Amino acid sequence: MFGSRAQDGVEMQQRRTTNRIFPDERQDQSKMPFQAGRVDRFAANRIDPKTLEKLKLMNEGNVPWHSRILDPRSSVLLTWNRVYLVACLFALFIDPFFYYLPFVRVMDKSTGVSCVAEDQRLRNTMTILRTLADLFYVLNIAIKFHTAYVDPKSRVLGKGELVVDLKKIQRRYARSDLCIDILAAIPLPQVTVWLIMPGIKRSDYNIQNTTYAVIILVQYVLRMYLIVPLSNQIIKAAGVVAKSAWGGAAYNLLLYMLASHITGAIYYLLSIERQITCWNQQCLAESSNMSCNIGFLITECSRVH
Repeated sequence: MFGSRAQDGVEMQQRRTTNRIFPDERQDQSKMPFQAGRVDRFAANRIDPKTLEKLKLMNEGNVPWHSRILDPRSSVLLTWNRVYLVACLFALFIDPFFYYLPFVRVMDKSTGVSCVAEDQRLRNTMTILRTLADLFYVLNIAIKFHTAYVDPKSRVLGKGELVVDLKKIQRRYARSDLCIDILAAIPLPQVTVWLIMPGIKRSDYNIQNTTYAVIILVQYVLRMYLIVPLSNQIIKAAGVVAKSAWGGAAYNLLLYMLASHITGAIYYLLSIERQITCWNQQCLAESSNMSCNIGFLITECSRVH
């Protein structure tokens, strides 16, 4: 009697447990809590299989490259995003070296006569490396013009519908991120070093350095900002930025090192400006005239090799 009641109680408890579990939950029982949360987080980004088949049919056959549409969740685009992320980090590592172009050269060690010169070898090397890094930004713009996107209106029902119309893709990209990507791809340091700075001859050297530093810093902050949405795209496609825990730790450490790198470069450029300011103040103290021109210290020093 008591045994049958206990058995009935166990059966009722099992029925309640199975009734509370839906089919989707039965599949997720073997997953850890953080894995199940990750699936729920990206559930709104599911893509309708019909649009994927349509996209596959559009890219089949002898379709020219400028008419192909890329799937935002494909492995090809994921690989490109990771390559582009490495190129962005490489470009952020190069930019601060433009601050190290001016340096104080000792012309005569016995008398201590010094002047401000420009490192020609460093300028040529950084120009070549920066131009190669800029090519990745231009190529990324071309890829975005051919990458399909999920229609925001279709996410309400939980199924994302891919927009594969090339004109709609280009129109949406031109209205959203094209301006930021173009500003990030412009070779501002090269143009400033080779064209703008040599053309400004009558201005104060400190004003030139300050303008030069601000131009590079603005684009540096803009390129640092582009890493955030790029990392989010990789996380949505693969779950994590790096494939291993050590890779993720190295990635976070590298971001901290880049911030320290640009800070040290700015401090170095400010020290050069401080040296020129001291020369100007000393020249004004020793000269009877109200103005003092120390431009010859910079012009003549640049001619010495």
